[in-house]
Amino acid sequence: MKYCIHCGAEIPDDSIFCDHCGKRTEEALEAPSQPQKKKSSPQKGKKKAPAGESREQPREENKRGWKLFLGRDEAPLDRDSTAITMPRSVDQDPVYRASRWLLALVALLMVVFAGTLAYNLYCRMGFGDNKYKNIPVIYVQGDNTLKFSSPLVEEPVTITQSLNWGNMSLEEMTCLSEDGKDLLYLNNYSSGSGDLYLRNTDSDRPRYGEKEDKGVKVDENVVPGQFFWSSDGKYAIYRKNDGDLYRWRKNKAVEKLDTQIEEIVAVTTSGQVIYTKAEEGAGEGVTLYSKALDSNDDDKLKLDTGVSQIFSCNADGSSIYYGKPSGDEHNPWDVYRYTPKGGSEKLAGMVAQLLDYNDKGELFFTRAEPTEIDPFQYFVDDMAETDAQITEEPQLSDYNIEKTTIWGVPYTVPDYEGYQAALEAYQAKLKRDEIRKAIAGESRTITTYQLFHKAGSSETRLDFGIRWVESADAGTGNAVYTKERVTSGQSVLISDVEDAEDAIRLLSAVNGSAVQDYYWARVGKEPTVFVTATNEETVSVTLDPGRGVYYLLIEQGKEGGTLTWLPVEQEGLGVSRKTDDDVYAITDIFYGNRMLYYRDVTGEKGTLCGANAGSKEKLSEGASEQLWLEENGSAMMLLRDYSQELEMGELILYRDSNRRVATDAHAYSYRTRNYIYVQRSYNTTSEKGDLYLYTGNDQKLTLLDYDVTDFG
Repeated sequence: MKYCIHCGAEIPDDSIFCDHCGKRTEEALEAPSQPQKKKSSPQKGKKKAPAGESREQPREENKRGWKLFLGRDEAPLDRDSTAITMPRSVDQDPVYRASRWLLALVALLMVVFAGTLAYNLYCRMGFGDNKYKNIPVIYVQGDNTLKFSSPLVEEPVTITQSLNWGNMSLEEMTCLSEDGKDLLYLNNYSSGSGDLYLRNTDSDRPRYGEKEDKGVKVDENVVPGQFFWSSDGKYAIYRKNDGDLYRWRKNKAVEKLDTQIEEIVAVTTSGQVIYTKAEEGAGEGVTLYSKALDSNDDDKLKLDTGVSQIFSCNADGSSIYYGKPSGDEHNPWDVYRYTPKGGSEKLAGMVAQLLDYNDKGELFFTRAEPTEIDPFQYFVDDMAETDAQITEEPQLSDYNIEKTTIWGVPYTVPDYEGYQAALEAYQAKLKRDEIRKAIAGESRTITTYQLFHKAGSSETRLDFGIRWVESADAGTGNAVYTKERVTSGQSVLISDVEDAEDAIRLLSAVNGSAVQDYYWARVGKEPTVFVTATNEETVSVTLDPGRGVYYLLIEQGKEGGTLTWLPVEQEGLGVSRKTDDDVYAITDIFYGNRMLYYRDVTGEKGTLCGANAGSKEKLSEGASEQLWLEENGSAMMLLRDYSQELEMGELILYRDSNRRVATDAHAYSYRTRNYIYVQRSYNTTSEKGDLYLYTGNDQKLTLLDYDVTDFG
């Protein structure tokens, strides 16, 4: 036998090629059967090797033969040794084989991880089918059957067939876990509360607790709209009608978290329940608390006291806006913001209206200014000087005409005409005094507002004397609002007023016909009037934050008006630009960068158009005013050719291209770009319709169930 000089494998003596590595083996090493010594004579010109060292070095090809995959080299062949140990094949080396399998496993795990990450991102962007997509639907069939469906289940799942909700809505009586696998719902509703049940949605057979139709009964006397799932689906948090706060874990006992609470504000994604509680020392308000859902002790964090209004709470609880009583009748709030890092911070005091705010602590708000209105500003007292000279009622004896007889004897006769004229003037003065008294009695206090913007520690007043704020954006610091004024041409002469009742009527008419000046303002810039409207004109305004202002001016008696665009530039408002004529109404909805508006409206239908910085685009004819827009503005749902009698219309999905979803849609629920639930074939008498699922990928409508009365 001999060995391959390349891989070291044992091969037959007559082999020309190695059976293992396939290389040519003409110089394969023979396995020595007996110890041999080879005599060597020193070559000329070369020194003898020192004692103990081999006189001959291994050949280079033999060196390669002893190398292993993992970098370990066998000792070179000692031809003077009495035995030789040949290296094993690389494939036969156990360390190499183990490392190869380990590397393959690591590579497979990396591929799976990368694929999962990419798919989850894909689904979060609105595509694909998985738990991150909010695509399930809960609906009521007939009068008392609650069902669940999803693109991930083959058939609708019956939750219960003995529903008793009274007049309560689906939203108030159900709560679905984030993964869509478990449903909390109320039943047997009576006197403001009901029984809380848990039911799995992945099959018709209940998975938890009793194997009955309704699922497992969690608790009794639970308040509608006051039960929630934690974001991880581990806990159900709810309030009972006695005010106690409870936590329930699947297949675990109910645990009381607190007593006598007022309201569950939110169950956050960070694992906290935010709630309010009436306590002594909280003044006119309540105490705001936070408690960890997985906490097993009685510890809870007091966020603030004296809270009378919750404006908003972020999903993760990182920012809570709330108000405390200010003690002022016209400015009832002191506005606060709570953050876990900064605690409770007072942002603004004496607030009448909180208009807009964001997570950065920027906000727009108003403070009220009660203003005494003098009603005489609407009248011109053109008879004041004349009436001032009439001090008392005329007497006939004071009005005489002197005459003389034919003999020259003087005498007097009553001046009936003069007396009558004076009497009429006096009576007219009395009537005008009654008018003046009636007008004075109409003196009243109206409320105007100061407009403020708050960012950080800086509070800026933009304007005062404001009647109404149309729109405000805290992030860009832009606002649109109106002021009211009376022009001289609108004033009424006192001499033209018939009586006190006529004065009151005219006063009401004049009050309602005051000129409205529309202002644009931005922090750091002077307010600018961009349009003025009289009582014969109406103005609608939409603010495109950071870009400009759209306004629609319609004259009285006309059904359409002129739509104008005003760009916001560095120094203020730019030059106005007419966008379109015969515009019926504008919206505050933006589809992409296009502000949506209607023109050519007949009855309940019109042409839906989009305006973008002065340019216009026709989107759809026969459009109704029932619009829904995705949060990022990249998709829009529209009912067109809607029939008020049938309460149905053609449902259109506007996205990259327009798609007809259904021709006889009554209602719809948009979940993602590719999943829309539609109620069709609606019966106005029974108030029932058929529920379909529209899948955008294949543009297909699939019937889910019949006789659906409510879904969401």
